[in-house]
Amino acid sequence: MEVAQPDVRISKDRCRIVKTNEEFKQHEERLMQKRINELNNSITQKCHMLWNEHLSSKPKPMHLAFTYEYNDMGTYLAASDRYVASEHKDSKQKWWNNQKASEMSHGFLPSVLEACDQMAQVLASHMDAELRVEFANLCMFELLETAITAVFSTSRSGSNEIFLRTAFQYSKSELRRKLVAYFTEHE
Repeated sequence: MEVAQPDVRISKDRCRIVKTNEEFKQHEERLMQKRINELNNSITQKCHMLWNEHLSSKPKPMHLAFTYEYNDMGTYLAASDRYVASEHKDSKQKWWNNQKASEMSHGFLPSVLEACDQMAQVLASHMDAELRVEFANLCMFELLETAITAVFSTSRSGSNEIFLRTAFQYSKSELRRKLVAYFTEHE
């Protein structure tokens, strides 16, 4: 069995190791998992805060937690296969960093918001019936804010946004449609 050797390129007096396609995807998958883990932690903390603030008179469910899982990781990572070195002056990593926000705005980020909406409904289901709709909206916007402002850490940088700022600029993305729907339906 032959092990793929990394491609070593020398540019401007620097030696740079270029990852194999599989190594590249493994690295990006680990970053996404860190992103998801921190998102789950942040949203879970917000759920407990909302419960303690608004539902403290009711027994808290034993396993009150946000447990989001991204089920379309393969499709997300497959987008990196579109990179063809001869067609780009940038390295694959630099190209992917520019592509990442676009890819995330079509699948990952809208699915995060959908999961937050579902969690808001779970919390609201414990509220008295006459306040349930208003409480669901409060929870939805609190969880939305928490998700959008959440960050995660990596060894190379102090913090990274889970929702990349540039992900909001894609007018035809599912993320943009989802965000617009919040404000047209709930204003």
